Amino acid sequence: MLLLLVATASQAFAMNYGKPTLFYDALLADNNSTINNMIAMPDNAWTPIPNGIHTSSLLERTHLSELESTVLWVRVQLPRRSAFDKIWLEFSPNVGLDGRIAQFNDERWTWFNPEGLESQVDVRQPVNLLTFELNLNSEKRYAYLKLSTTLAFHFKINTLTQNELLWHAVSNNLFNGFLLGFFFLAIIYNFVVGISAGERVYLYYAFYVGCNAVYISIVSGYLRLLFPEWGSMGNMGNLGAALVLFSGTAFVRDLLSTAQYAPRIDKLLRVMQSILFLSLMFITFLPDTMALLLVVLIGAAGPALVIAAGVTCYRQQHPYAGYFLLAWSLFVAAILIWVAMWIGVLPPTLFVTNVFKVGAMLEITLLSLLLAYRYSHLKNQTLALNQAKVAFKTLSETDDLTGVMNRRGFLKYADELVQTREAERVWLALDIDHFRKFNEEHGHQAGDQLLLRFGNILNNMQRREDLSAKLLSNETNSDERRAIAGRVGGEEFALLFSDCSLVQGKRYAEKLTEELRNVRVKGINGEMAGSTLSVGVTRIRADDTLESAWKRVVQHLYQAKNLGRNQVITDAEATDSATTL
Repeated sequence: MLLLLVATASQAFAMNYGKPTLFYDALLADNNSTINNMIAMPDNAWTPIPNGIHTSSLLERTHLSELESTVLWVRVQLPRRSAFDKIWLEFSPNVGLDGRIAQFNDERWTWFNPEGLESQVDVRQPVNLLTFELNLNSEKRYAYLKLSTTLAFHFKINTLTQNELLWHAVSNNLFNGFLLGFFFLAIIYNFVVGISAGERVYLYYAFYVGCNAVYISIVSGYLRLLFPEWGSMGNMGNLGAALVLFSGTAFVRDLLSTAQYAPRIDKLLRVMQSILFLSLMFITFLPDTMALLLVVLIGAAGPALVIAAGVTCYRQQHPYAGYFLLAWSLFVAAILIWVAMWIGVLPPTLFVTNVFKVGAMLEITLLSLLLAYRYSHLKNQTLALNQAKVAFKTLSETDDLTGVMNRRGFLKYADELVQTREAERVWLALDIDHFRKFNEEHGHQAGDQLLLRFGNILNNMQRREDLSAKLLSNETNSDERRAIAGRVGGEEFALLFSDCSLVQGKRYAEKLTEELRNVRVKGINGEMAGSTLSVGVTRIRADDTLESAWKRVVQHLYQAKNLGRNQVITDAEATDSATTL
């Protein structure tokens, strides 16, 4: 809405009563022709330029006998009366066009450079296309423009008053600024995604968008604005167009995986990419017209080849080919309009140039949405894969019956915990007493129920201790674990506590023995049965390994069994008579 208000206000400000109507005539001549030669030319030697549009297409240009020495003279008929002292003549959208204007001033013909090259910096206008100041109070009825180009004399002359020139600058720069700003955001976004995700296609796309931005900047005349001396050179536009085609080919091949889905077309794309790469190296050494002809030919054939690749990939059920074809078709339409202008089918107006720019922006927008969808899809796939890996890892390290870790999972985490030297650690070895006899008397189903109930007890204790560790931790989102429980044998279990003293470990062990004594399960004859627990407890020393700590705690467990079971033996209570592993 703000842009609309600015545009409306600027247009209203630019409207002026009494704007003069100018008439133009053109004449092709050699580079040695002078202003006196042109003045002496009869009227029938000049060709009128209707509506200020001159068309000398690229194909016509290539048939001229002396490409480098041919110039175009434009005669401007001044009005007899005008409400303005001066106006500006703007030539659009030719990139390779340059020249000077001759006006009669102080009883002699004087040459003036275009805006941006004048020495009077204080009167420079904010123009980015070839623009001349025209003095309407000249003593002669004509002014003469001597134009030169190595491409094609293909332009529209816009007559602008001071206010219209300002409006023109504001509106064009707003439009181009929005366009290039969008391209810049697309470059940054895809570059960051490509680096973070490690996906090459996003880097190719960022490069492709960047080349589009460079080419549109050249076509829009910003290179002329920044570098008035050489920014209007025709080969700058040719180089930008070749960069767009080269980067686009690399991006399409990677996005559509043409080597896999369309191998025959991929070979042609590689050949075209090689030709474009060589063109980038040598295009500045070619004559501008030949370079433009090469770019136009590839620019017409290349997108059609890419369309064929997209259709083939779509038939091969490539997941992104349909979306790509929609986006690329808009760009092909814009390219065809642009090429049609250069070969003389369409008039060289600013509208045609803007249609090309809008087509490029729509393509970039749709491709950005496609790549965003691709990134989201890949992210969801990666998330699902990681979740599957976590689930598999959990299943592979969890005992099916009790829900605690199995032997492999427990020993993995136990080894890590034993190697930690920052806190006190305690190891509990637990064994359900007379479990084999329990199974024989009450049945295996009762034995499984007893193991399951004891596993629940261990899991509850583990969760309580882990929660305590998180509450006591100073780190936000801490995932610190304080207790690790595992089933290391049939009826043998183990518990590891970190940040726990030997006295605390004994209390945990006594609590577990008490809880198991209170457990009752139904036997095969309907009787309620239970069992007791023998526990060995040891403090893990600084010089311990997994094997040494495990061996010592098992010795304490066997001593508890030898002393009558249903009890806890710690390092402080162990005797030399303990049975060894």
